[in-house]
Amino acid sequence: MRSSDVAKNLVVYLDTTYCKPQHVFTPQSTMINAVVDCVVNDIKTQMDLGLDPYVSTLYLFGAYSIGKERVYMSVAERLNSKVHVDMTRWKTMMCYDSWSMSDKARLTRD
Repeated sequence: MRSSDVAKNLVVYLDTTYCKPQHVFTPQSTMINAVVDCVVNDIKTQMDLGLDPYVSTLYLFGAYSIGKERVYMSVAERLNSKVHVDMTRWKTMMCYDSWSMSDKARLTRD
């Protein structure tokens, strides 16, 4: 196949669903911090009640293929914990060049 053939068949789809001015979203960093704070506050509340949240609580973060990694990895970093992922997500996340090896080391299949 020649490069000119590829260019002729290239199709780009733009999703402009949220391009209208009435759609204003909170910055991602603000939302991530809010989630981290929520988990940390939950842990503190459980500890105040005499519970061990590291034994009794499982935090689940739903994610399709990509998009929520920064959220649960930020929680894991704050708690100095690991994140269980399936093999497909592990392979995908190992390809993230912008993530350090210490970030990637937080991922576990166990």
